[in-house]
Amino acid sequence: MDMKKVKTAIVGLGFIGMTHFKGHIGSPNIELKALVDVNEVVGKRLSSQFDIRYYPNIDDLLQNEEVDMVDICVPTWLHEDCIIKAAQKGKHVLCEKPLTFKLESFERIEKAVA
Repeated sequence: MDMKKVKTAIVGLGFIGMTHFKGHIGSPNIELKALVDVNEVVGKRLSSQFDIRYYPNIDDLLQNEEVDMVDICVPTWLHEDCIIKAAQKGKHVLCEKPLTFKLESFERIEKAVA
């Protein structure tokens, strides 16, 4: 039985983001559709090398790209904003740990994804 590939975007192309990138590229179940990073040099290089769209921020991604899942690999203090934005657009979210440092932030994330 053929499984539908999960159309995925990675947000953050630092060490963890690149680790996820390598895993997603090799997965038969993932279709890597987009990359997001503030570093245009890295984002555009990978984009052209692997024929994947590049966006400089998550807002542009969510306005222009049809993805099923957003893989969030940015620093912890940016998680909440990215998770909430992706959830508001109905996307599945995979987020690196720790999710957040503050209980109030966790409660806002929980509400957004519920």
